[in-house]
Formats: sequence, structure tokens, C-alpha cells
Amino acid sequence: MKRKLLHLLVCPADDCFPLELYVFEETDEVNAGVLFCSRCLRWYPIKKKTPELLHDKSRVQSADLAFLCAWKRFLPQKIVTTGKPFNLNSATENHLKKKRKRKMKRVKESALVVELI
Repeated sequence: MKRKLLHLLVCPADDCFPLELYVFEETDEVNAGVLFCSRCLRWYPIKKKTPELLHDKSRVQSADLAFLCAWKRFLPQKIVTTGKPFNLNSATENHLKKKRKRKMKRVKESALVVELI
């Protein structure tokens, strides 16, 4: 992404302008980075010189979380912990909820087995 085009980009969620730019790799263009909307707290990855300004429903959670994990040491804490639509805190919470749900299912299944015996 060329820096000089930054003034043309708006947040697809709320039309906020300008977006904050965080650069991880740069040559003549921004190779990797993040665009961040300070109004709605949404972040948009820049991969292979291309900003991915997609609505929440069009984004792939696993890909976004992998991107966050790969670049978290370069990202501001506000994106890592509270960024939307996905952040590493919500991913951890979702993982823990799924883990608790599986555990409860096993407990119910073992209670059923004991009841049958």
C-alpha cells in the first residue's frame, strides 16, 4: 500500500477518517501493517501490500487471529486486547468457553454412564 493513498481510505464499518497506520514492514510501499479506526476500534490488516478493508461478516476469524499472533509484538496493546472484530483476549475467552463446554459434556456423559450402571 502506498502511504500517499492513506488519505483516501475510510473505515467500512463507520466511514471514519483518517485511519491510523501501523507499519511492520516497508520498502517503497507498506508491505505489512494495520489500519486502525479509533472510533469503532476495528483494525484491518495490510498483507502483501494490500489493505484488507472488509466488513466483519466477510472476515475470517482464524486468519485474523493468526495475523494478530504473528505481529502482536509490533501492535499497540489497544488492538491486541480490545480491537474489533477479533482480538487475542476474546480468542482466549472463546477458547476457554469451548473448553468448559466440552468438560461439562464429558461430566454429563459420565454421570449418564454411572446412572445406567
